[in-house]
Amino acid sequence: QVFVIGGLTFGPFADSCNQGMRQLWLVQVGTAAACRGMECSGVFSFGTCPCHSDSSTFHTKFLIFGQSIDLSSAYKAVSVLFTTGVLSAFSDVNRQGGIGGYRLKLVTLDDGYDPARAVNNTVAFIRQGSFALIGYLGTEVSIACSAVASAAKIPMIGPVSGSPALRVPNKYVYMVRAGYVDEVFALINYATSTLGLTKISVFYQADAFGQQGLATALTALSAMNLPLLSNGSYPVGTAAIDDAVRSIVNGALPFVPEAVLIFGAVSPVVAFINAVLSVLSADTVFLCTSPVGDMLTKFFPQPQTNIYVACSVPPFLDTSLPFVREYRRSMQNLNA
Repeated sequence: QVFVIGGLTFGPFADSCNQGMRQLWLVQVGTAAACRGMECSGVFSFGTCPCHSDSSTFHTKFLIFGQSIDLSSAYKAVSVLFTTGVLSAFSDVNRQGGIGGYRLKLVTLDDGYDPARAVNNTVAFIRQGSFALIGYLGTEVSIACSAVASAAKIPMIGPVSGSPALRVPNKYVYMVRAGYVDEVFALINYATSTLGLTKISVFYQADAFGQQGLATALTALSAMNLPLLSNGSYPVGTAAIDDAVRSIVNGALPFVPEAVLIFGAVSPVVAFINAVLSVLSADTVFLCTSPVGDMLTKFFPQPQTNIYVACSVPPFLDTSLPFVREYRRSMQNLNA
């Protein structure tokens, strides 16, 4: 499906563009409500991988996948979930005999959400003969390591980032999730067309991920002939949100933000939402991008009709979807 908003066209990219799937689900925190969509531009399979056919380069019966991910910093909780998901999928494949007689093996190293450490990990994976890289987390980490992977001609599968910088033609980088552009336009379009809100601010993490989110929000609002009311940022790896709250509230004067678009990690996002609710209206709407995922439900267990999250994967409780049922079976088998 193709959408035209403010003269700009959004929809499936050309086959030559490494866009990944164009799927998003909008969920309200603490509720079972979900708006589902199924637009898909392509699914990765091992048969499409340019390195798969040259099995003579492997001297063991394992295909080693290297994963550099944050196991010690702000995204630790989310990272563990991604690693577990990969392990469950690999376990399923291995129970069925592997790929071409090869069993899949995941090797994970901690990078603390630091691009330099992630690059060092990636170089180590390549030197150790890894078949591919998988499940890297974060925009700066993924961009830095995709360059290393491409130079070494080794596949990088499913970086956890919605950055447009990773969605350019590259036969060694395989995107899976929808991009931040899709998320931002979907959230802002929902806020304006469905909720009738026009006074929108942005809260973002002060790094490449947050800056890209802010820039995309400006583009989306401009396409809808709306100004950005105000914005504020916090230092990456911290929950120091006080300056951002002041910047957003004071920068909006004499108006009050009706909605805040959010790009950040779980802990600072939770602190920010609580702080804003204490100084602004309880009706303030929060539009969260996918990195917070369903982690917010741990901090807002009661239904929160004013907190929305754009999810690049479907709600895992929605068993009406076949791939959700498959995922749940995989996780049960892994934990058995």
